[in-house]
Amino acid sequence: MYKGFSKKTKRLEQLINKKVSQVFEQSGVETISYSSFSVLEYLETHQDSNVFQKDIERALSVNRATASKMIKLLTKKGYVSQKTFSEDARYKLLFLTDTGRTLYQADVKAASNLDRFFNDVLSTEDFEAFDRMYEKLEKELSK
Repeated sequence: MYKGFSKKTKRLEQLINKKVSQVFEQSGVETISYSSFSVLEYLETHQDSNVFQKDIERALSVNRATASKMIKLLTKKGYVSQKTFSEDARYKLLFLTDTGRTLYQADVKAASNLDRFFNDVLSTEDFEAFDRMYEKLEKELSK
């Protein structure tokens, strides 16, 4: 039986987060949470359709309170805007602002720098092995 897996993955998460912060700082990009980035990404990739909070909840697998909190914060920072839906005033359409789009694009560019770092450290075989382990663990943990 393998021991220490949880401890090692937690340590690796800490080290990766530290590296992410370093790369983003060097790129001059504001570091935002993965969840916030995911909201910006969803809005960017779905800009041609009506996007509501429920769509964010489903896409990110988060509850209503969490989605509301994220959207409220991103709106306050000026990255997301909300507009009353003309067909039902109870609903708010969500949009990526120009500031949010600029941040999203800068984050994508900084993430490319991060990918280059990992490509310098790991081989193709390492990535393939990681993908196999990730898929196996993700499948079991998602049950």
